[in-house]
Amino acid sequence: MSLSSKSSCSDSSWPSDVLDAEKQRIVQKKKEQLFALLEEEPEMHHLYSSDCDVLRSRATLGISQIQIPLAWNGEQHFKQKGESRTYSMFYTVQTKSGLFESKIIANINRLDTDVAFPESFVFQNEPDDFCIELCVYAARTDAGNDNSGSLRQRISRSFGKKFGLQVKSQLQDQRRQIPETIGGSHFNLIARCLFVLTDASEDCKIHDLKVSAFADLAGPPLYGHVLCRLVCLPHSVLHPLADGILTVRPKHSDSVFQHVRCRLQAGVLRCFVNNDVRLKPENEQTLHRIVITPGSRVTPCNLDDSVVLLIEPTTDSPMLQYILTSDSKHIADSWAKAIEHQLNDAIIWGEFAYVHTRLSLNRPREVIDGTIPRDRSSRLYDTINISGSLSKAFMGSTGYNSGLPIGLRKALADQNGGARTAPAPKKNRIRTNVKEIFKVG
Repeated sequence: MSLSSKSSCSDSSWPSDVLDAEKQRIVQKKKEQLFALLEEEPEMHHLYSSDCDVLRSRATLGISQIQIPLAWNGEQHFKQKGESRTYSMFYTVQTKSGLFESKIIANINRLDTDVAFPESFVFQNEPDDFCIELCVYAARTDAGNDNSGSLRQRISRSFGKKFGLQVKSQLQDQRRQIPETIGGSHFNLIARCLFVLTDASEDCKIHDLKVSAFADLAGPPLYGHVLCRLVCLPHSVLHPLADGILTVRPKHSDSVFQHVRCRLQAGVLRCFVNNDVRLKPENEQTLHRIVITPGSRVTPCNLDDSVVLLIEPTTDSPMLQYILTSDSKHIADSWAKAIEHQLNDAIIWGEFAYVHTRLSLNRPREVIDGTIPRDRSSRLYDTINISGSLSKAFMGSTGYNSGLPIGLRKALADQNGGARTAPAPKKNRIRTNVKEIFKVG
């Protein structure tokens, strides 16, 4: 079977419109539950916190490159023995304010090692305590599902006869029913996963799936993992926190930047000039850059229209002190609040507070949309970074080491004049003639 046919929602054994209708029923029910939740808690849509008038730290979230490895039995996958089954799968991702669903991936069988979904989804205006729920649904679509026996028989074959009898006994005693749609041509929830801020990373990572007890009756066998890329783009990176005219006096230098345009964005206070009449951003000329590192602080000054900015030292630079002077006390206070907001973002969002992260990326060349057969030249797990999660509190109280996040290291390198991107070429050493070393008398 060609790879392109895997990504389409069509199956000769089961009409695609039936599966589409089943999917829409599930998605519509989840949307109704979400709308009911928003009506009960409308303040979740507010940009400002309920207890103060300070702008809450929020970000745009991007989730993409979702891929689910399959765990077929060796006899089935390599020798193609046993019962051949075909499945269709899709997933939903949801926060407290939004819901998205993927397309249906059809014709999943024992020749496929992974199910790769091509979609990328973006959640707008999410707080730092966000939680993204991933729900995976599957349905068996081959003709053999009609003759697979009763629910108790299918459970007995999957988990053992004793377990099947126990389930039947509990159903009779407690008068509970497990829907008979399990294992049939109906979508059932087979796994779910929750993502929070500590799961975010620039690279695709492996996360644990919570697999349903009856997952193998409705979907292909799962390893219990999902691979995805989850990134954050704070509002302080998308939009400037402050923009105006300042006089910047570095205490460690004799230079004074008198009445220059300054902008605070993405963790950097940048002083620049723009001689273009139309003020195009590409014509801005940077005069000075101040990286607001985590642990820095802003303090009052003896002058009402000024504030003092103290930059935490790093291994590459000492403690730096700047005096920022504006036209009035009100403007100075506004700059102080903007800097405090930036410091708060650096603590909460970590590396993402310093870089403009792409919310969606094209899949690596090793990975294609749809299902992946076993004859691919590279293994999926070999291309995934599993080094761990990004910590919120990556800052220290006494300084920083060489393990700074890459976004902050790049900003500091730009402030210090740029880092060398390639090693300097080695000079060819002139070898001394052997006859000169061992002179023969």
